[in-house]
Amino acid sequence: MVIILIVGVLAVVLATNPWGEGADGRSLPKGQDGGVEGVQDSTKGGITITPRDGKPVVVPFEGDRKLQEAISNLSKVGGGTIVFPPGIYPFDRGMDLRNVRNVHLVGKPGCIFKMRTMAEWGQIRLTRSSRIGDGVLHVDHPELVRKGTRYQVIPADLKGNRVLELVAGDIVDGSVKISSFTVKTRDEYVEGMFLVPQINFLDGYQCGDMSFTNIVFDGNFDTTKPLLGGRKFVGHTLHCGLLFRNPYHDKPDKPAPRPATRNIRVVGCEFTNLLGRGVAIYNVDGITIRDCRFSNMAAEGLEVDHLSAHANISSCKFRDLWIGMRLNDCTDVSVRGCELEGCSFGIHLTRALKDPTVNQRIVVNDNIIRGGFQGIIVDPGFRDVTLENNVLSGVKIIGIRIGGDRVVCTGNSISSPRRCGIQVRGLECVIKDNKITPLKPTPAGFLPIDRQ
Repeated sequence: MVIILIVGVLAVVLATNPWGEGADGRSLPKGQDGGVEGVQDSTKGGITITPRDGKPVVVPFEGDRKLQEAISNLSKVGGGTIVFPPGIYPFDRGMDLRNVRNVHLVGKPGCIFKMRTMAEWGQIRLTRSSRIGDGVLHVDHPELVRKGTRYQVIPADLKGNRVLELVAGDIVDGSVKISSFTVKTRDEYVEGMFLVPQINFLDGYQCGDMSFTNIVFDGNFDTTKPLLGGRKFVGHTLHCGLLFRNPYHDKPDKPAPRPATRNIRVVGCEFTNLLGRGVAIYNVDGITIRDCRFSNMAAEGLEVDHLSAHANISSCKFRDLWIGMRLNDCTDVSVRGCELEGCSFGIHLTRALKDPTVNQRIVVNDNIIRGGFQGIIVDPGFRDVTLENNVLSGVKIIGIRIGGDRVVCTGNSISSPRRCGIQVRGLECVIKDNKITPLKPTPAGFLPIDRQ
């Protein structure tokens, strides 16, 4: 009975496996280019797919959309593991996953997921106004739009967020048909707005019990030129490494629900050359981010957001980012043993929701922060936060800024701030045993502790 069950499960995987394989269950060991602009496939052998209750199968890598299908199919038969040998794996449109469970991606040393060059970035604009009911967008470069790809419509002045997320349908006479849409904040889209590809390595909706180990996510984006219409643009839900989303709680008058999914684990991965964030996780309970590296991004390196709980972030390195790490509307988070260098803002605790059950019990211990304008920021609305034994050096303005209540700030070392070492605006805070060394010569008006 056991043998029959295992064979049956493996048969389902092979029947639904989009990769294809030979009669002996193995395929050609060499991957395909897949037509990805600016990226050459250098994989030396096939990837290995092992269902949780079956035998491993070796198949060639044939692009990110085929990988998306393989992950979805693996989830349907109870999950399993996909192992990637060393090499560059070209990504074209990224993976859109829905309701995936119990799938684990493991890279061998030298495994690199690399995004194609986005030659159409900033080149597509709306030529005249249309409404969502029209079902089309009129654009100046229809030849750059790709049917089946997800796009965002961005206001011409870049104020606010995207106003529409859509999947492009047929392109006819300079018009792009809207095949479907997910996010809509306006009904009318006016001349001059931008149409930009919403490409993420992985965009997971209501996914859980997934892990990623030893994979480099190279966005292949020139972050010295993240411009739209000559103005700087920061990606929010586009051109990210790993983006996990769940239903958004937008009813501030009602209690916040519990996180929708559980268990996302990212270990030993690297995120670089991205317009958006390296890892962004919304509304997940049980998050592990360990031994990861984040560099060269226009947005945050890591964001744990919107009702997420029980997150452990440890031994990660962040370099030359706008914000190294943002913790927004989350609870029971530990940040320990991380290094942040050259980030304008190191670790920022921010609040959007006013629900009293979130934004509490955050522990930030034993981290090293070098450079930037502000090292650790705790916005108003947080409470029961512990900041202990962190070492901050070369922070230009304020070492630690505390706006939340019941914050314990002890044993921290802060050197070379110009305005103050610790600024306290919250209530019932404990500030003790911190070592603060001002910039030499000491700037006029410098306060070791600015407490009001």
